[in-house]
Amino acid sequence: MDKVLFHGEPLPQGLLHKALSDLDIKVCPSRKDLAAGIIREEDIIGVIVNQQVLSEDYLDFFYSLAGHFPLIKFGIISDSLLMTDETHWKQFPGYTDEEKLIEEIHVFIFSDAVRNRRRHNRFDWILKGELTIGEETGKYEIHSISAGGAFFKLVSGVVTPGISGDLTIAFRNFRLKCRCTILESRSASSNLPYGFPVRFEGLTDESRDILDKIVNDALVQILLTPEEEPDIPSLDEDTLTPDFEMVV
Repeated sequence: MDKVLFHGEPLPQGLLHKALSDLDIKVCPSRKDLAAGIIREEDIIGVIVNQQVLSEDYLDFFYSLAGHFPLIKFGIISDSLLMTDETHWKQFPGYTDEEKLIEEIHVFIFSDAVRNRRRHNRFDWILKGELTIGEETGKYEIHSISAGGAFFKLVSGVVTPGISGDLTIAFRNFRLKCRCTILESRSASSNLPYGFPVRFEGLTDESRDILDKIVNDALVQILLTPEEEPDIPSLDEDTLTPDFEMVV
């Protein structure tokens, strides 16, 4: 069942259930609960926040949430600040008229609702890596890593999608080594440079769990404290699987 997360000051009893009667509503008491819920819960299509007093710190948190998860709709109920509506977030000016608020929340969440279909979260550390195809090995800057793959910055030339190679990605005190498949190149965007994504092949479930954990931990940190960039992760040797090796 599709899900909506709620955080903030309590609303009149039954209001959200009237607006979102066909959805599973999960209450997140703290910012940390909300950040963790967005990252770890499945089938989330929306987040509703009821926060009448919007401090600068809280707005940074809200914008961080909306910016990192553009496929999720974010609605904030507050009279303290008028924000310009965007495609995936919106301000509702209080609830003096409950029936109107119920209708507006319903329309906002259900119109053009898109489920976040990405299987694994990703984080954009800038890492160093190598990719070997046949007899040739190239060095690359790595972006946007997840348990499913990563993005390679391409300075020049082209790559052939569909071919396989061996990659190494260096973290702080360990390296990931595995097979990969090259996907279609992508033009530069506001989030990523010109380059190409790869899909990791042959990783064990335990290795994907490790990557999921370090990515999710970084996302929780940056959502709660967006002014502090998470460090490139390190791991204890006894937690590593054969897909990883320690850097001596």
